[in-house]
Amino acid sequence: RFTRPNSPSRNVQVVAVSATVGRSLRRQMMRILQTSTIDGAARLITLRSRNGKSAETRRASLLPDTLKHSYHILDSPMAENAPNNKNHHHERICAAVLSVLQGLEPSPLLIFPGRVGVESVQSYLRDVGFKQIRGLPTTHSDPTDTLNTEATQSIGDWETTPIYVIKERLGRGLDLPVSAVLIVGVPSSPSAYIHLAGRTARSSASGTAITIFEPRDAKKLVSIAKTLGLKYQR
Repeated sequence: RFTRPNSPSRNVQVVAVSATVGRSLRRQMMRILQTSTIDGAARLITLRSRNGKSAETRRASLLPDTLKHSYHILDSPMAENAPNNKNHHHERICAAVLSVLQGLEPSPLLIFPGRVGVESVQSYLRDVGFKQIRGLPTTHSDPTDTLNTEATQSIGDWETTPIYVIKERLGRGLDLPVSAVLIVGVPSSPSAYIHLAGRTARSSASGTAITIFEPRDAKKLVSIAKTLGLKYQR
């Protein structure tokens, strides 16, 4: 509650509700409330389990025990002087994504393609026969583009299983019925990993987050694992 300047008789209460209360929201609140400090105008209320001092309790509220964490290290490092370096890198990543999919039971999943880009991954998966390649639920991609009949026959149930390929910046708050999340590249921070991996295993369901990365980025993933207290499986 606050009293607007020059209007002492009007008391107003403003309630802001968000799954992720970050700096952006706090700055907006400062502008709305016309105050120089957010602490002087607002009180932050979160889940009780997020307020405790126990790091283990806080981690459990962010990443539940029903969420498993796995990784896939890219084989054969990319040569520095390889021709069409960018194209070669994209092909290696897409081939790794396909390899991971072939090792999973067909079930709806979500892919965050990293620097490879949404279009590259979507196009590759369609070319090898996956029919249900989608973007955000409101803008489904055309599943009939560039299908390869021979590859489609070898994939089996995967050809009718929805696979969402979405940019990382659109992942916050995204709630899709997926059993696994594929993260291409090690996220920039523990917080970024939480938001991406947390798109599965929601509402007490089980799920798996699989990070695909270059060998040189292994230390970065180890650091995230230590910070969040996670155990990874290959």
